[in-house]
Amino acid sequence: MKHSKLFLFAACILVSAAYCGRADDGSHSHAVGTEGYAQAPLGFSLSGGWLDPWPHRHFSRRNTPFIHTFSLEPAFLDRDFFLDARFARGEDEDEMEVEAELEWALTRRIGMVFEVPYISLGPDAGESQSGIGDMAIAPRFLLAETERVILSANLEIGLPSGDSSRDLGSGELGLAPSASAWVDLGNWFSVGAQLGTEHGLESGSAEFFYNVGLGYSFLTRGSKDSIELRHFPSGMSNLIIELTGRTPFDGPERGSHSLEALFGASYNINGRWEMRGGYQVPVGGPQEIDDAVVLSLIYHF
Repeated sequence: MKHSKLFLFAACILVSAAYCGRADDGSHSHAVGTEGYAQAPLGFSLSGGWLDPWPHRHFSRRNTPFIHTFSLEPAFLDRDFFLDARFARGEDEDEMEVEAELEWALTRRIGMVFEVPYISLGPDAGESQSGIGDMAIAPRFLLAETERVILSANLEIGLPSGDSSRDLGSGELGLAPSASAWVDLGNWFSVGAQLGTEHGLESGSAEFFYNVGLGYSFLTRGSKDSIELRHFPSGMSNLIIELTGRTPFDGPERGSHSLEALFGASYNINGRWEMRGGYQVPVGGPQEIDDAVVLSLIYHF
C-alpha cells in the first residue's frame, strides 16, 4: 500500500471535518415529527405511496439511527453524499480506489444511487495504471416497512466506463439485482443484509454475493431520551462489523468462496457531516486482498 497516499487522504478528511464542524452546528436539522410516519402504510404492499414525498428522516419509527454500513446497500432510502477511499494490499499489486457516491430518495419508495470511482493500480512488476473505473447507477425500491423491518429491491447497472485494457474496468455492461433488509434490534442496535447476483452481459460471467452488517450507535454526550426524529446529533458514534462473501458461478474459480470481515467506526461531527474508517481482512478461503483500509467523509442532506 502506498502509505503516503493514505496519510494524505486521511489529512484531507481531518481538515474537512474540522472545517465542517465549525461551519455547521446542526441547528437546521429538519425535524419531521411523527406525522411523517403516520402517512406511510405499514407492511408489505406493492400499491400506493410510490409517488408520495420522501419523509426527511434519519431515524426509524422506533427512533433507531439509520446507519449506512461500508459494503452493503441499505434497505432504507436516504439522501447522502459519500467520498470513500479504499487502500487495498494484494499479493501481486496494491490498489487505491476513491469513489464519489450520491444516494438520493426520489419519493417515499423510490431512490437512486450514482457511483463514480477513480482507480490507481500499483503492480509489483510493470507500469502503474490509474483512471476512471466503471461507473454505476442503481434504482432502489422500498417493498415493505414495519416498525422493526424494512425490505427493498435493488438493481445496480454497471457501465463500462473504465479502460479494460489497463485493468480499470470490466469492458462490458453489468447487472446486479439484489434484495436488502434492515432490522431494528432495539437499544440502538441494528442489522443490515444484502444478497444478490452479478452478471456480465457480454462474457456471461456470474457470481453470487452477500453482505451482512451489525451496527451499534451511542452518544458521547447527551441522552437518547432527548433525541427527536431529525438529523443525527453531534457526537453520535457508531461501531460496525461486516462480513462480505462471494461465490463465482462459472470460470476457473467456480465453486470457490471468498469471505472478508470489516471492523469500522464512524463519528457525527454535527447534524450534516460524518466521518468514518474501517479495516478489512480476508477470512479463510481464497484471498483477493491481504488487507484494506477504508476512509470516508459523508454529507447528510
